[in-house]
Amino acid sequence: MNICSVIYAGRPDKVRSGTGITLWKQSRELVKLGCNVYIVYDRRFSPDLPSETIIDGIYMRGVNARFNLPFIGPLTFAIQAVKVLREMEQRFSIDIYAFYGPGSTLVIPLFRKYTNKPFVYHTYAALAFEAKTYLLDIINKSFSTFLRNSLMYAFYILWEYNALKYINRLIVPTSKTVEEFEKYYHYSSSLVSIVPLGQDLFDRYGLNIENKKINKFKGKKVLLFVGTSGWYRKGAWYLLLAFRIVHSRIPNTILVLTGPPVKPLTILARKLKLTNSIIFTGEIDEKTLAELYAVSDIFLLPSFHEGFSQTVVEAMAFGNPVVTTPIAGYPTVTEGIEGFIVKPNDYKSIAISIIRLLENKELYDKMSNNAMEKAKKYTWRASAEKLLAIYEAVLKSHNASINITNNR
Repeated sequence: MNICSVIYAGRPDKVRSGTGITLWKQSRELVKLGCNVYIVYDRRFSPDLPSETIIDGIYMRGVNARFNLPFIGPLTFAIQAVKVLREMEQRFSIDIYAFYGPGSTLVIPLFRKYTNKPFVYHTYAALAFEAKTYLLDIINKSFSTFLRNSLMYAFYILWEYNALKYINRLIVPTSKTVEEFEKYYHYSSSLVSIVPLGQDLFDRYGLNIENKKINKFKGKKVLLFVGTSGWYRKGAWYLLLAFRIVHSRIPNTILVLTGPPVKPLTILARKLKLTNSIIFTGEIDEKTLAELYAVSDIFLLPSFHEGFSQTVVEAMAFGNPVVTTPIAGYPTVTEGIEGFIVKPNDYKSIAISIIRLLENKELYDKMSNNAMEKAKKYTWRASAEKLLAIYEAVLKSHNASINITNNR
């Protein structure tokens, strides 16, 4: 099968998070399964890299969108991407087109008139639902920033809603996302397929991390939160309030938060007098992240909204019990089995769950083992195998409908 994917982001093999990682990991496994994979991406995010290259058997073509401006940038990407896709349609005899993330939705209606090949759209969440929590992350910033981001969400929500009319299949990571599209767009669940994501950090780094405890953390109980953006959406504010309770009960605990720190959280840490026990790491590479998973005792993610939380399953692979929320932990964490499920703004329950795990070794060891076993089910090979089966079914159904139409 010849698969062409489109993403409004940098070259997928170079990105650190988000939809780009999903595209890259699935694409590599699809190649191993015998597919030919072609990717169109926005070269503005990777200007120093060749515009055309082949990595791990995957052909990648960068599009030179002309303007790096809100609204204008994605539109110029879409226009340039259509030109490249028309060329690739002839050059590679593409069987199916996959569009990854909301930024790619502008391409869908523009390109549809040039091909009758099936389209699939991959996304983590319905933007109309996601916007409610994401906008809270910037509500304390300037009015112009809030207004700009609000308009951007409105822009993308409109395009996402419009793009759904042109696709053959919507692909999401969990049934929660299916519910979001039904509720906010009235999109039929019969047109949606669920493909869970995978994890491979432990396979690539876990066995090589010989010292479980990094020197500066020896004798400490380490609580880990992983985030790159969306601090409010991920519940970091309530996590700090919970940590104050935990630290007063168990003084040798430390809280590690990855990602660039935001001012409201650093101010709150000072007000709570916890600056000596909270570490804001800033941006880190994946090897450092793997080391943090290995050094941690409990993984924390009290999010208000997530699509599929890959960090949860990555942490579980390293044996971390998880304290999370229903939407962030679904479907990887079962209450009382691999960790605890709490309400995102209930910092007292978050604290109680952490304390239970740290003070009950038998419970901790049981949940740690359960977490490692559960994580083994979430591999990129399994994700790609399910995805390929869906692609084959979509292509078969699409070709059958074309034959029926032609025979009338």
